Amino acid sequence: LDDRIHEIKRDLDIKEQQLSGVKERFQNLQEKRIPLANDFIRLKKEVQQQESQIVLYENHLKEQERIEGQSKVQLQEVLDDILKDRDDLSSLKYQLKFEVEINEIYEAVKSTRPINSTANMNTLKELRTNTLDQLKQVQKTRGEWEARRESSKKRINDLEGTKKNLLMEFDNFDEKLVFPVN
Repeated sequence: LDDRIHEIKRDLDIKEQQLSGVKERFQNLQEKRIPLANDFIRLKKEVQQQESQIVLYENHLKEQERIEGQSKVQLQEVLDDILKDRDDLSSLKYQLKFEVEINEIYEAVKSTRPINSTANMNTLKELRTNTLDQLKQVQKTRGEWEARRESSKKRINDLEGTKKNLLMEFDNFDEKLVFPVN
């Protein structure tokens, strides 16, 4: 009976050592997971910023074309910038996916449940704040564009009125005559 008790105690000690080893490995994985998650969030934030920048460029381009009638050279430069930004964004997305998926830590933790922590909540709050700031900036920019559009409409109406007045005043004026731009 003493031998059996001694054997059970020895088995218990072995199991406790194995359990502490598993707990230690789990703790190590958790410690590695948090920096990986922070890197993921940082890269995702960069991707969102690039996407926001692309949307702003595209909207700005459309507005500039409509209001000011940009020259083709300037338009091509802006389009090249947009294409470059899209290429950069694609590269960032591919790099992010590649770095995360080849990482052994990602493989080890991808099926585990997330742990709610103060750091995670702070990161989410920061992302929310950044998103709200971006929304405010877009709304402000849109307001400025609307004001410029209204100002341009008023200017066009004023110029058309001036044109009508000049045509009535000078009835022998040739409308097909082209004046120099300078």
